[in-house]
Amino acid sequence: MNKSVTFAILVSFLAVPAFAAQTAVGPDAARQAHRAQLIEERRARGPEAERTKKPAGEESKLSKFWKNEGERSGLGNTGSRAGSFLRNLNPVPFFAEQDRRYKERQASAQK
Repeated sequence: MNKSVTFAILVSFLAVPAFAAQTAVGPDAARQAHRAQLIEERRARGPEAERTKKPAGEESKLSKFWKNEGERSGLGNTGSRAGSFLRNLNPVPFFAEQDRRYKERQASAQK
């Protein structure tokens, strides 16, 4: 008897929220009704309805933005800066250039 009462209470606690979730009440009710209306309209159009898609060759604004940001920052793989990020990780050329400039200054100062 104890187990059956516990089971009944548990089922009643689980059933009430499940039933309440099916009925839209509150600020989400209008949104859910609009969503249901859009779903019905989409079903009425059928699967053969034309979908508006961009042509395959055209880039989106967002992809253009990130491509340009990558080129500006030097992290991109396109254009003349391809791989510049990896080249910039190597500090040897920078120090070699600094050493060359230092030696030129020293040579011009001794003349």
